[in-house]
Amino acid sequence: MVNPEGISPILLQTSPGITNEMVENAPRFYEIAKKIIELTEGRTFVAHNARFDYSFIRQEYKSLGFNLKEVYLTQSPSAEAYSRT
Repeated sequence: MVNPEGISPILLQTSPGITNEMVENAPRFYEIAKKIIELTEGRTFVAHNARFDYSFIRQEYKSLGFNLKEVYLTQSPSAEAYSRT
C-alpha cells in the first residue's frame, strides 16, 4: 500500500476494499520510488487493468521529475479470465 496523499477520498473508495485507514500510515510514493525502479527495471508490468494502474505510477514519477519508460505493459489473459469468474 502507498499513501495517496492528495487523491480524493471518493477515488480511493472506488478501489475495492481500500480504506483511508489502510493507507494513512503507508509510505508516500517518493519514499519508495527508487525501490520500485530497482525492482521493476527490465521487467514486465502485469496487472488486470495495466493501463489504468500504470497511468497512476507514471504520473507519480512525473511529479518527481522522471519520465518512466522502462516498464512495459501487458494484460495477462489468465488474469482477465480470473476477473470474469
